[in-house]
Amino acid sequence: MKKFGLSAVLLALVLMLSGCYFFVPLSADVTIENKTDKTFYYMVSYNSSNGVNDTKQTLLPGETKSDVLKGHLTEADYSDSTELFGFYMMEKEVYDAYIAEHDWLADQDWFVIVQKGDDYTATDKRSQNYKVVISPSTDGSDNYTVELTW
Repeated sequence: MKKFGLSAVLLALVLMLSGCYFFVPLSADVTIENKTDKTFYYMVSYNSSNGVNDTKQTLLPGETKSDVLKGHLTEADYSDSTELFGFYMMEKEVYDAYIAEHDWLADQDWFVIVQKGDDYTATDKRSQNYKVVISPSTDGSDNYTVELTW
């Protein structure tokens, strides 16, 4: 019985020291606001986990959306403050034109938006609240600006 108790304590100690194998579940609130007259497709990632956004989402002109994103870190990452929030987007018209040219990618939302769209990331910010605001450009052009805050 003593050997079993000693083995259990030793096993518990080894597991605690190798905490990098155990995930710390985290969640983040994200608010995305579109102040433009454009429609966008977007995807959000939190700590390398797509969470609720396994496929592209649509953001209409003037629309605001909020989501709770699930993510995780290993114990080692959590201690080292490596945390990552990512927002990826494409204008709907640009996405549709690209898919029309490359129809074999039609079911590869993540690949297309991440590889061909714009991305905005916040690394090591240690926040569970992120806000993305897409606004019309102030120079009068047809462009837009994206502001990410936490």
